[in-house]
Amino acid sequence: MLRTARGQLWRICRIGAGFLLLLAGLFLSLPGVPGPGIVLVVLSFGILSRDFKWAVRWHIFLKQKAQDFMNRLMNRLKSKKQQEQQGSRSKLMDDKDHLSNKIRDKGKADEDQYFAKRDRELLEKLKKKEQEKANQGPSLEDTE
Repeated sequence: MLRTARGQLWRICRIGAGFLLLLAGLFLSLPGVPGPGIVLVVLSFGILSRDFKWAVRWHIFLKQKAQDFMNRLMNRLKSKKQQEQQGSRSKLMDDKDHLSNKIRDKGKADEDQYFAKRDRELLEKLKKKEQEKANQGPSLEDTE
């Protein structure tokens, strides 16, 4: 008998604490009232679920909603982070393209300078040969 009385007392205290937490959570859930209202509501249903089946259903329902909310929040944060990474990647790619364009332009300029120098040298050689021909005088082929 003593055991059942003590068990009943604990049950009444547990139910009282559960309803007290439920009321506090509902009050803190009101707009403009700061505090962890939803957390207290879920916690109260967890306590009350030991004695009431309706509290079990509500506890499972709220736990699932909280998990769905957290999953959506994490997905948003991940997608935002991926967008930021893609933005920085595209900036890096633009910088890389700009650098590769500069390197390509420098290579073309060096190539143009090389061929211009080579063409000048060839022209000078041709002019020297023509001058040497002109300085030698008429050749036998020209006289005939």
